[in-house]
Amino acid sequence: LGTILTAGKHVLKVICEPYDNANYLPAHKKISIIVKKSKPVIQWSEKDICYPTPLGDEHLDATCSHFAGVFEYYPPVRSLLNAGQHTIVVRFIPDDMDNFEVAVASTLVTVHKGLPTIIWEPDGGNYDNKSLSITVYYGIPLSNEYLLNATCLEKDIIGTFSYNYEMGTILCSGTHHLHVLFTPTDTDNYCEAKKVLEVIVMKIDPVIEFNNPEDLYFGDVLSPKQLNAKINSNLQIDGQFLYIPSLGDRLDVGNHTIRVKFTPTDGSNFNVAEKVAFLTVHKFKPRIIWFDPPSIEYDPNGLNDTQLNAVVETQLDGHFDFDPPIGRVLKPGHHVLHARFIPADLGRFEVVDMSVNMHIKRILPTIIWEPPKSLVIVAEKAPPMEIFNAICIDDIKGRFDYTYKYVLKEQTSEESSYSGGLTLLERVGVCNSDNYKYDCLMTVSFQPEAKYSGVYSNAKKTIAIPTIGIIPITSDIYPRDRVTTLYPYGDRFYSDGYGKQS
Repeated sequence: LGTILTAGKHVLKVICEPYDNANYLPAHKKISIIVKKSKPVIQWSEKDICYPTPLGDEHLDATCSHFAGVFEYYPPVRSLLNAGQHTIVVRFIPDDMDNFEVAVASTLVTVHKGLPTIIWEPDGGNYDNKSLSITVYYGIPLSNEYLLNATCLEKDIIGTFSYNYEMGTILCSGTHHLHVLFTPTDTDNYCEAKKVLEVIVMKIDPVIEFNNPEDLYFGDVLSPKQLNAKINSNLQIDGQFLYIPSLGDRLDVGNHTIRVKFTPTDGSNFNVAEKVAFLTVHKFKPRIIWFDPPSIEYDPNGLNDTQLNAVVETQLDGHFDFDPPIGRVLKPGHHVLHARFIPADLGRFEVVDMSVNMHIKRILPTIIWEPPKSLVIVAEKAPPMEIFNAICIDDIKGRFDYTYKYVLKEQTSEESSYSGGLTLLERVGVCNSDNYKYDCLMTVSFQPEAKYSGVYSNAKKTIAIPTIGIIPITSDIYPRDRVTTLYPYGDRFYSDGYGKQS
């Protein structure tokens, strides 16, 4: 009992030995038994795999309980099946072929289309891989380098990417959902892949370019030269600038802060921007208008408004201080006049100075010289003493020097002067000529005494007096000269050519 018969034909013999041997005889019998080979039972479930996953041990995992043997699969291990349903056959070959049959089984393997893996980690913003979200700023068009740059992890899968926003689109501020669809070229084995990226577009803060303006002077108004802010951006940002203080304002002397506020026209995509600049307003420097006064004679009354007539270019309260002041008597010569304008409002206006040049001339003495009307001058004779009656009406003393010469009509004699008197060269005859008439040309020179010479200059006056008579000249006479020198003698003169005159 318990014997396992091998496969084949066997004879079983049974013997019955009664307990009552006295009344019964033993009995026996034989029967034939045919033991067939056992057929192993294979256990193997259906399988699901994803393309391009090859068949592996985890798929070809059929079992046969209580039997030892070898499994053979078709298709074999590492086979790559296209997407779809496939029947996999397994053959079990027992080790004990005498008692066991070869078993065959099959199962259904479903190969699903492969799902490509999309890699989408866009640059140009703050990307959050966990939430598939990126924060960017407005103004950058979508491109292959910006946001539309998804790739497929499986480099051997060829396909195309499409997005729900076109290339070049500029996303306005707010939250957008950017979809990408990857369509493989091998649609038999791969399915389309999708991914969604949340794009948060932030408003742009315009960058204002506003440098400190050049300094102004009190009275200047703010102009576009100072209020010249602009937006430093590659984008065309329309909007309005508001300045405080504003265009046309006049600022007081001191340091000021200029604020500018830029309000974009497109407030949905751009923020309001502000910036400050600093401006210094200096005191105004008035301009003095004052020209060099014309030269004047020495004036004992001193300077007056005619010379000290400086004014400021703009009407401005204040006063002038002159150096030298009005009434100052200046000696003849070159002088520099100084003017200082002191504004009434020294907090806003500067004190300014200016200088001009002025020349004071010495006074020309006034000579009165009226020869007697009954005076007769003979051409060959020295003038009579009555003609030497010139006087100076100025209250000064000095010396009178007289010179005379006879002037032939349309001809003039020669003369020269020496210290202490006059030397007169008279040409009294000309060859090959007839009788001639002469005029007496007389000159008086006045030289003030030394104590007056600083204020008064030398004076000179010349008069012409007709003469009577002629000088007879014959052809056999050569020209001859006569020299006459007049010397001062008190208030008179004498001549060594004709004797003393008194």
